[in-house]
Amino acid sequence: MSEMIMIKCTAEQTKKTKALLKLYRNVLHNVNNHIVYLDDTVYTTSRKHLADFVGSLVDFEPNIDSRDFNNKLESFYGSLSLLELIDKAAALVYAYPDHGIEYYEILRLYYLSGVKYTHDEIIEELEMSRSNYFRYFDQAIACFRCHFMSVLKAKNYELHDELLLKKSS
Repeated sequence: MSEMIMIKCTAEQTKKTKALLKLYRNVLHNVNNHIVYLDDTVYTTSRKHLADFVGSLVDFEPNIDSRDFNNKLESFYGSLSLLELIDKAAALVYAYPDHGIEYYEILRLYYLSGVKYTHDEIIEELEMSRSNYFRYFDQAIACFRCHFMSVLKAKNYELHDELLLKKSS
């Protein structure tokens, strides 16, 4: 067994990272609901589905309250952006050379899948000892945080408590 490289996070960083990861499932659910809601709104006013004219929807559809619709799209886009950032960081965790696949699987099952698994269910699924699992769990959180901060920096975002803000260039 290879020696494990330890990635360090403070207790506060770990707490914030777990809170961010816990958002994923709810944000994904809300995004899916928003898509259905926006599609219903468009279909009600124009008898066309959202996918039929995504690019020019507001400009050419006079029956839609464009300000309200734009606000919903902006909120939807923000949620999609958060999901994209988390997905990119998770993909980097997967590619991490020291136990990255294990870290990713733990994160996927505990935070990122459509079904919420318990620690015991994940231990059984991954056929891992409890001690290894919890050691890997802590390292998965730290590894994710490290990669997430890199993705934020690369995408020119800043993390302010619970808000992701795009830096103005």
